[in-house]
Amino acid sequence: MVAISPPTLSIVAPLYNECESVAELTARCIATARHFGLPFEVILVDDASTDGTLRALADLSAAQDYRQFLRIVHLPNNIGQYTTTIAGLQAARGELVVVLDGDLQDPPEVIADLLTRAATVPEAEVVFAVKRSRDDALWMRGACAALRALLAVFSTANAVGGAGSFCLMRRSLVDRAIAVPIKTANLAAVLASLHPVSATVTYHKAARAHGQSRVGLWGLIREGLGSLAVTGSLRRLAWSALALAAVVGVLSAVAVFAL
Repeated sequence: MVAISPPTLSIVAPLYNECESVAELTARCIATARHFGLPFEVILVDDASTDGTLRALADLSAAQDYRQFLRIVHLPNNIGQYTTTIAGLQAARGELVVVLDGDLQDPPEVIADLLTRAATVPEAEVVFAVKRSRDDALWMRGACAALRALLAVFSTANAVGGAGSFCLMRRSLVDRAIAVPIKTANLAAVLASLHPVSATVTYHKAARAHGQSRVGLWGLIREGLGSLAVTGSLRRLAWSALALAAVVGVLSAVAVFAL
């Protein structure tokens, strides 16, 4: 029997109802990884999809050109993007692990830039793909900008502006991220709370290739609260709100007595 080398690179993509995107996502990830000549695996984590994603994954797994690279993780219950991503990180075997969204907004070709940057900055534990521009809906851009502003003002961690879940991590950081006890957050915020040495590349975040965002406003709010909590921002924000309320109360009392 010929021994199969363990992968050097793991590419992790969380999926929820992405039956229209997953074939193109897989093809582009594999084409990019092949270009570098590293042993690799592509881990597709299905978050209990309700469309045809399961069928599409089964077809991809059976394809002759893909089967040696693909690993499929099926989750029985819908647990959200962050926890789905963590499930993928737990399954990943590579020394280098890339995370990207499964909806093609994060172009798989940017993985090449992440790998090149990691090679030129060997001390970096994470290389973030930072959005220089994006084609999201206006409300999504506004909500993300608001969260970044809160993190910048109140966070005790050094968050990288414009960073999201699209990144390359070294194995040591992957293991530390998995151990963080939180269920909903932005991956970049969780990584920032671990204070890693970081580097960046820039890219354009594309519009969704198919359908609408699966996150929604409530999901984004939950992710934001988790991100604020894990970076220490939520506590500082709460104390700031209490302090502001106290100041307003004192000033109001002074105004009443002055009348």
